[in-house]
Amino acid sequence: MSEMTERSGPAPSAPGDEERRARPRPERPADRRQQRRWVPVTAGSLALLIGLGDIINGGRPSALYQHFKSPLGWFAQIAPGTLSGLTRIADVIIGLLLLMLSHGLRRRKRRAWQAVMLLLAFSAGIHALVHRHLVSAAVATALIIVLWLYRREFYAVGDPRTRWRALGAFCGLALADVVIGLAYLMFARGLDADYSLAQRVQSVIFNLVGFSGPVQFTTETRADVFYVLTGGLGIFTLVVVGYLFLRPAKPVDRLSDSDAARIRALLGRHGEKDSLGYFALRDDKSIIWSATGKSCIGYRVLSGVMLASGDPIGDPEAWPGAIHAFLDRAARHAWVPAVIGCGELGAEIWCREGGLTALELGDEAVVDVSNFSLQGRPMRNVRQMVTRVCKHGYVAQVRRVGDIPGRSWPGWSGRPMPGGAARPSGASRWHWDG
Repeated sequence: MSEMTERSGPAPSAPGDEERRARPRPERPADRRQQRRWVPVTAGSLALLIGLGDIINGGRPSALYQHFKSPLGWFAQIAPGTLSGLTRIADVIIGLLLLMLSHGLRRRKRRAWQAVMLLLAFSAGIHALVHRHLVSAAVATALIIVLWLYRREFYAVGDPRTRWRALGAFCGLALADVVIGLAYLMFARGLDADYSLAQRVQSVIFNLVGFSGPVQFTTETRADVFYVLTGGLGIFTLVVVGYLFLRPAKPVDRLSDSDAARIRALLGRHGEKDSLGYFALRDDKSIIWSATGKSCIGYRVLSGVMLASGDPIGDPEAWPGAIHAFLDRAARHAWVPAVIGCGELGAEIWCREGGLTALELGDEAVVDVSNFSLQGRPMRNVRQMVTRVCKHGYVAQVRRVGDIPGRSWPGWSGRPMPGGAARPSGASRWHWDG
């Protein structure tokens, strides 16, 4: 069994493949993900730094009061401390968005590039026209120019999404809102008393949802600034989380009934060479097919890695077509292609067709169950481990997936095992599905 990662050396050779290697094959375009890798990395890092700078600069109490001396200081005469702090609150919100989008830039996402360009233009305008921070405006403008010049490097389409991302965004933004509001209270002057940390945190949380907290200020202006800052952050969090939750989910390509039937047909003809082939029938797998339909690959996307498991399913002559389709999809989404658990022939073809490199992890062992025994000195360690596991009450049960009604796992539902066998008290149950 081998694990496949990005190519970093010569491909391993497998016996009997000289004829296959000598056959002409079409040249594939170079992997765009490996070209100018410094562009998305640098762009993402700069966006991250600018976002942090906007949050720190916009959340400083002294910076908020500088508005009274700015060309917009006349706002204070209309609504003291409220309208004068709006642009600083915009800085904080822009900074939070840049932090969220910097990861998308590093992954070459086109939507992230478009959003960052818009946010940087708005940030540069605020710094140049309102705050008179020409250095900050120049940095944002320079990044806009660089992103525009290298706009072709940000080509990746969006990932499949679910509404669980809204929960993650809510947790991250809520934590950032509390930290920003608490930092304001820790460094601001003019508090009515020496409040404890718990009281300050409580006041921030209350103001984020529109209520007054225990912290009071000596001046109305500073209180207004704090209320606008926390209220703006709360509304921003609500809008972002609401958008992520209400937007239509982009479906993930899961194993369909027709895919399962086609895979079983391929396994019936070619499955004897790969003991891991049937794992492609797991319903949490995504399937991609070759153009001829004679081969397919099961995979999952984990943290930006498109991870295939085992050899491609089907006729080895059709494996290159499935591998090309796999790599094309990885390139379209800017995912990192990788394979785990493939065989020697699969490793050779993956390295030849996909430009990957092989790392040997181990080998398989086939056990003749009818003649297998734990007796004898060589099996002493195995016997000890079996005894230890049995003492903890673990039970192993071999069942076919089709024999499990409604996908209800007996080990979790607490129902008795077939045949009237009771589960020991406190025992856990493992299942091996064939």
